[in-house]
Amino acid sequence: MEQNRDRRAICTVRFAASFLQSSVGRISKNQWGSLSGTWSWSISTSDPRFRRHGGQRGTAHTKEQAVFEFEREFTRFIAETEKFRR
Repeated sequence: MEQNRDRRAICTVRFAASFLQSSVGRISKNQWGSLSGTWSWSISTSDPRFRRHGGQRGTAHTKEQAVFEFEREFTRFIAETEKFRR
């Protein structure tokens, strides 16, 4: 019984990205299929300040690369937000 508990170590494979205390996207490890072992990221939010994002998403080989790509795309989105305001 003890041995089984040790093998069930929890591995974090999903992360929420936030900006100004609002969830703005996700980064998660792909565990199945042809993308198994890679990391996916997506910008998605229900916060009305950040809703016009266009659904940017991508896949990277490492978590660090996925975080970098997410931050780069979200920064680009924030820099261009003004042109989407009415």
